[in-house]
Amino acid sequence: MTAQRPTIVAHITDLHIKPPGELAYGQVDTATALAELVATLNKLSPRPDLVVVTGDLVDGGKPVEFSHLRGLLQPLEIPIAVTCGNHDDRGGVQAAFADQPFATATALNQQRSVGALDIMLLAHFIRRSLARVVKGGDEAVGLA
Repeated sequence: MTAQRPTIVAHITDLHIKPPGELAYGQVDTATALAELVATLNKLSPRPDLVVVTGDLVDGGKPVEFSHLRGLLQPLEIPIAVTCGNHDDRGGVQAAFADQPFATATALNQQRSVGALDIMLLAHFIRRSLARVVKGGDEAVGLA
């Protein structure tokens, strides 16, 4: 009997992609870092069966950032599953990755089967328009 190769899932997160040519925090080239990561993932052996890409995908939630992210992930030769972070606009993610099987439920973003694994990607969303300041003692905490 031949042993079955285990299912391999790679996870990348907090990409914080900015518009082309912009640096995160004025100094970090997140686009170049992602391009290098994609090249590394493509060279892995054994190769992952899926790459889970979780937010923050982009830094400002702008359509140009999602478009740039999509282009940066295009050379990846491994299937991906994408879910949002607090910097991401859910509609923007779904538009940029229209080929992804997004769920319509609030917390369940995607459910994927890979090998013997059933993977559920969950995300909690607070609309930016509902962001508010909660005061607790002398401290103010922003929710966004």
